[in-house]
Amino acid sequence: MPKTAKKSSSRAVVQNILHPPILHFPAAWAALAGIVLLDAVWLSHTWLAMPSPWRCFTLPLLLVNAKLLYHLLFMAELPVLHCVFLLLKKTPWEQRLSLGVEYVALCYGTGLALCLLSYLVCTLPYPLADRFLDRLDHLMGFDWSRWFHWSLHSSFYTCLKIAYASMVPQFLLFVACFSFWQRKNRLVETFWILLVGLSLTVILSGFVPALGPASLFGLESAFGAIQPLFKDSLAQVTAIRAGINPDFEAHKLSGIITFPSFHTVCAIAFAYSWRQTGLLGLVALGLNLMMLLSIPFFGDHYFIDMVAGAIIALLSIGAVKMVARKAGLGEKTIRRGRPRPSLS
Repeated sequence: MPKTAKKSSSRAVVQNILHPPILHFPAAWAALAGIVLLDAVWLSHTWLAMPSPWRCFTLPLLLVNAKLLYHLLFMAELPVLHCVFLLLKKTPWEQRLSLGVEYVALCYGTGLALCLLSYLVCTLPYPLADRFLDRLDHLMGFDWSRWFHWSLHSSFYTCLKIAYASMVPQFLLFVACFSFWQRKNRLVETFWILLVGLSLTVILSGFVPALGPASLFGLESAFGAIQPLFKDSLAQVTAIRAGINPDFEAHKLSGIITFPSFHTVCAIAFAYSWRQTGLLGLVALGLNLMMLLSIPFFGDHYFIDMVAGAIIALLSIGAVKMVARKAGLGEKTIRRGRPRPSLS
């Protein structure tokens, strides 16, 4: 091997050691660290005893350590493993898989951190706003109890149930597709839209606390038969407001947000994230419209919760797009609306 080639090869190895390509989303990880730090500081100054916020980093740390081990083994040039790594390096699958796995770990940690924050803001001493929210619903011509009974006996019941429960499958399909297309910009954009929207949702829920219309209208048992997690959430909110620490082992951490609607923010963000993807985008739009119809019934939400959630989602999209435009990070599109398979 010529000396120049040896020098360039050794220089590349040194550069990889000094600057290993471990993280695709460093700014997003920094944001997650900020939320976890906020959870930890708040938890240390309140009476509430909860699972440690640092558990949000369990899965991400495993991922980062696995990726670091991968790069160290690759640079070690072990005879057997090196052939496998070289084969992977020459295909786009490594980049696609790396993008997708890291994004799932990042969003898992962020979702858990925001979930913990929703319990912390519940300790704020503000009165329940259920009757006020119900009055706003009536001013807009919406009667939740009628909607509940109509949905319960509607022929669309199964469709609404599937649509409401589609949030996690939609997220996983979104990650799989956009990682496969190597649309890193779209993944980043969607993360920040969800982060801004859900952070505002969690914070506002502390200033406008509510138990939900099922409790207001005395339909706890009927609604609990439809949504098993409802009993856990209601027990947790009731206990926190009474100054009693909930049994987090008996009742799962599921988030306790009523106003604004968490699902509304996600439905609008997901529908927007699938834009310019042809048939898949149309299917996503239809599914999320169906999800919006299901939210008052399956989500135990007032209609005004959805209005507030929609406003937050639109503001979040506008804010993220404006920042991306000023930073010169806007996405490029190509003809026929098909995704561009690049990371630029």
